[in-house]
Order: sequence, then structure tokens, then C-alpha cells
Amino acid sequence: FTAGFYARVCELLAAAGADVLRLPSAEGTGLDSIYVRDASLLSPRGIVLCKMGKPPRVGEPTAQRRAFESWGLPIAGAIEPPGQIEGGDVVWLDASTVVVCLGYRTNDAGIRQYRELLRGTIDDFIVVPLPHWRGPGDVFHLMSIISPVDRDLAVVYSPLMPVPFREALVARGISFVEVPDEEFDSMGANTLTLANTGGTDHLSFDAVGMPGFQFIQDEADYETRTHHTNVDVYDRMQKDDLMQAAVVMAFD
Repeated sequence: FTAGFYARVCELLAAAGADVLRLPSAEGTGLDSIYVRDASLLSPRGIVLCKMGKPPRVGEPTAQRRAFESWGLPIAGAIEPPGQIEGGDVVWLDASTVVVCLGYRTNDAGIRQYRELLRGTIDDFIVVPLPHWRGPGDVFHLMSIISPVDRDLAVVYSPLMPVPFREALVARGISFVEVPDEEFDSMGANTLTLANTGGTDHLSFDAVGMPGFQFIQDEADYETRTHHTNVDVYDRMQKDDLMQAAVVMAFD
């Protein structure tokens, strides 16, 4: 994580219309503090300060509180001992549905306190138990296996997803972009989305109550979501795809 990379991320956020606020250096912070979302959570009533599950990070919520107050941002509350919760264990599926995992960094007491702070502002509060995976010393959050990128699309690593949770997402009409095994350790499922995927062909079906599916096209010689032409079948053909399809048809 270099200074150049940091500057580039800030540029991309600003270009997307975000106000980029930079946390100042503060006592009680360290290298892990670059993961700013872990120390605080959002709620309709304001910011909720976390209680960190990793001991070296316990000072981060206090440091963030001082910055938030200096910026005039509302503080809705804070998770108190024995509760603990970290931001990487919380995912909002939409404005009224939040998913919180139960794991080594987030416990029952922290979940209960966060649920109480959200009371009356949301419709669904979903608790998902995480697997042991590599144990309490490893960095493993809910966002290690899922990042929503639109209201009906999420980047996921299915091999570590609890079956009831994955089935619940499918029942909600959420499609998946699967992270391959070789990209899991580099946090391939932990993404930041600056905008939704926009309008696609399934929206007209949704509008009249018919089942529709959103397909994200592979990048070829054009963008992943692109124009259509009256010769789409011809002008977008790819040699390798045609060769593969021919083999499949031959064996069929």
C-alpha cells in the first residue's frame, strides 16, 4: 500500500463525486488503521463507533470519534464491553437490510448492541456465523467472502459462505460474481463500489413482475456493459469462443 496507490484511490473517489475526508495522525492508531471502515459503522441515526476485536486496534474508534466530531458528523452511539464488533463484519444489502457476522472479531454482545442502535430504522437484521477457517489469529471478516456491488449483484467467495446465508441471498434475487481460488488470499472478494451497474435488459421484466436476470458480459473488445447493434451476433463474435462452442456442440 504505497503513497501513490493511496493518492490514486482518493482521486478515484473524488472523481466519482465523493467528499474525501482524511483522518489525521492520532495516538492509539497504527498500520492497521488504514482499514478505516473497521473502527466505525453507519446507521440511519449516525455513526456507530466499534469495539475492536484485535487488541492493537482498540484505540482507533476513539481517534475516529475526535475526527468525526471535528467534522460535525453525528455519533449515534458506541459498542461497549463486553461487546465487540468490527466494520468488516457488517454488510448492508440495501437501505433497510443489514448482515452482521458472528466470528472471532464480532461477538454476540456487540451484535445485540448494534441491533438495538438500529431498532426502528431497518426491516431486516441478519446474523451469519462465520467458519473457523484459519483461526482467531487470521484476518477473516464477512467482507472476506462478500461485497455487494449492486442491489442484486455481489462479489462472493462461495467455498467459505455458510449455506443458509448463500441460499438466503439467492432467494432475494441476488446474483454472484464468483472469486476464483487464486484471488481469495489477495482479498478478491473485498471490493469498493462507486456506482451501481446501471440499467440493463432485466429491468423491464422486473417492472412488470416477471423474472429477469442481469448478465455482466465478459470484457472482450468492448466494455462489460455496452451498446447493442442490429448485427450484434456478427460484429461481437470472438474466435476463441466460437472454437469452444463448436467443440461443445460436437460432443453434444
